[in-house]
Amino acid sequence: KKPQKIKIALMTSAFPWSFGPYQSQMYKLSLLLSEYHPGDPYHYKIYWIPFSATNLPRGTYKGYKELKPHIGERLPPPKDFKLDHITFLGKPNDGKMSASKFNRLQEKYGFDVLVTLMDITQVVPDDAFHMPVVAWVPLHSETVQSSTFDYLALKQYHGIASLAPSSAHAIQSTVGKEIELNGEISKTAKGRAIKAMFGKPQVEFIPHTFDKEAISKSADIGLEMLKTHSVALADSKLTNSPFLNRGQESTLEPGHPLSLFGEERKHDFIILLQGGNYEPEDRKGWDTSIQAFARFYHSLKDASR
Repeated sequence: KKPQKIKIALMTSAFPWSFGPYQSQMYKLSLLLSEYHPGDPYHYKIYWIPFSATNLPRGTYKGYKELKPHIGERLPPPKDFKLDHITFLGKPNDGKMSASKFNRLQEKYGFDVLVTLMDITQVVPDDAFHMPVVAWVPLHSETVQSSTFDYLALKQYHGIASLAPSSAHAIQSTVGKEIELNGEISKTAKGRAIKAMFGKPQVEFIPHTFDKEAISKSADIGLEMLKTHSVALADSKLTNSPFLNRGQESTLEPGHPLSLFGEERKHDFIILLQGGNYEPEDRKGWDTSIQAFARFYHSLKDASR
């Protein structure tokens, strides 16, 4: 019996070899989906939609060679990086993604299912999806209130893969709850409106994975390079990007008396806060993190090292 061919679209911010956990996780998913063994009921044709690649014209592209004229050579994929199982898809550069834009892509390319991996706020719920859509999402709040954008967006999905057990519970408690109406009210406009206020997507906890060995190997390479290179120069070499000296603090420069790097500092306790606030609320927790560090610092008898 021939396997059923399934067209599956994977949408995340950028290309699979570019920096970021979402790209890394989605690429791992693409590799799993591409594996086919005799007797498997499904065979997947995989499309990749990098929604932030605004310089990629609409159309389909196979491999880096076809992408290169449009995205340049700033950050090419590593050598032997497997891409032959992916068809890249350029989309119209016309603002924020929305459910209606997903539907137009589905009509044009005949997707059977779409999997997204991005923040909830990246998709405007302006229409019902015309195909099964699974959202693999982080939740940046303790609960999901029915008056919020998150609630309206999450309600549209057929399946929600939450990155944390607590998030899965919060989403299931609101968006995943379906209401059944009995009697005449179920046939009225009021009844349909009440039912529409509740969701019915399937909600599961599905965490991200990481390759500990690969991370350790990369860390060793980076730490060795930092013995002789500034952070900015090491970053440029490791990412094959232009050199950008952003005025790094002296603590990040090798050889400086206050440098964090070197044999004499290897036992020091170092705290790293990494992220950026690109929305009005402090959802990255900088305010809380800085206050927590202040409490920790002032609790020490000797905070000089």
